[in-house]
Amino acid sequence: MISDHVKTLLGELESESSPITVTCVPEVGAQINDCFPLVEAKVVSHGGESVLGWHIRETKILVEAIFHAIWKSSDGELVDISPKPVPEKEILFVPDANAIYEGRQVDNIRINISGNRLVDDLIEVCEASYRLKNKGERAFQHALTLTGNDAKAHQVFESAKLILEMMVQQGLNHQSSCFCNSGKKYKVCHGKIFNRAAKSI
Repeated sequence: MISDHVKTLLGELESESSPITVTCVPEVGAQINDCFPLVEAKVVSHGGESVLGWHIRETKILVEAIFHAIWKSSDGELVDISPKPVPEKEILFVPDANAIYEGRQVDNIRINISGNRLVDDLIEVCEASYRLKNKGERAFQHALTLTGNDAKAHQVFESAKLILEMMVQQGLNHQSSCFCNSGKKYKVCHGKIFNRAAKSI
């Protein structure tokens, strides 16, 4: 059954297709989160075709759409052949006939479903991290190499993601004491720091 949160996300996607459940059969030895070249290689070796669309994920704090490719066999079977950081037996997938893969990354579409403003901060940090990692020609590069201020900003964003996720899991919010033990509320301490860093990219 599709939740109301997922229905809201589907409205943002404006896809004409309905979500379907797709079985995951990861290719052995394939790289994680490298679906587009992986599926194209599968088409070359085994026939069938690539189907572009959105992998829908829902957690306790947000729902998100991830631009994704799955394999359609010559028999018409849809299979997700891409390994995941956390293995899954099946995914919710929305085919998108208008989607085009141009060799560059596409950011996830995220919606806060928790009511906790820390999740808004988390989403803002994720979006800033995406902009940083995909600035200029980096958008077409699979191997990420950052130096100087970009490397420092990347480290800030990765730390911020972990911290914000931890705070949400602990039931904390914008009004809670900052994790750095400054004695200030998060919103006037690291909340401002994370916000300023995100807006600088």
